[in-house]
Amino acid sequence: MPANQLRIRGSKNGIIIQFEEGEITQAVVLLEDKLKANPEFFLGTEAILVFPAEINLDEDLLLRIVQILSLGKVKLREIRRESGPDLLKAETDKAIADVSNERRLFWVERRLRSGDKISVDGDLVLIGDVNPGAEISAKGNILVWGSLLGVAHAGREGDDKARIMALRLKATQLRIAGHISRAPDESLEPQGPEVARVGMDGILIETWEKVAKEDPQPFWRRLIHGREV
Repeated sequence: MPANQLRIRGSKNGIIIQFEEGEITQAVVLLEDKLKANPEFFLGTEAILVFPAEINLDEDLLLRIVQILSLGKVKLREIRRESGPDLLKAETDKAIADVSNERRLFWVERRLRSGDKISVDGDLVLIGDVNPGAEISAKGNILVWGSLLGVAHAGREGDDKARIMALRLKATQLRIAGHISRAPDESLEPQGPEVARVGMDGILIETWEKVAKEDPQPFWRRLIHGREV
């Protein structure tokens, strides 16, 4: 397996894991091998993933990478394309699909800091962290491929079937339609990706695995591929 399929270097913001052109699945295996071979080097670091511009970021592939990093005690900080710093600007949010009910899907690759706000008239996929003091809202579902630590409001216009999902769900406040959840216990740390939805007694938070078992085609898979109904 060519070692140049994957480049790892340090930076002031964490380690940069750069995937080169070629077979991406082989590079993921190489990443796993490197983390297992040098656990002390990676332990407790934050990772910035950089992909070639033409690579399709399939959600199953991303989940596998996140799981590999998690096992190595590495936090996913950010995902970028090789196209450069434009991915970090507010203007990078864009509609990439129209679904059958005319709900639009907005894909944002950006890390939100305190004071930042994003509001979309459709479903929102955000690749990056939502830090405390930042707010995101969507007419439909919200998927955060990172840490959700700020405020999130899904189903903004009254859709109580909307859901909120994050790799690390520890929001200051969650809102779905007119339902509001209280802030989580500071002592409790999410054990993995979680999904928030409206239940009989308000907003419920369940593990990604539980929802995936109950739903043969989880909402985030339909959402990413423009088929949420």
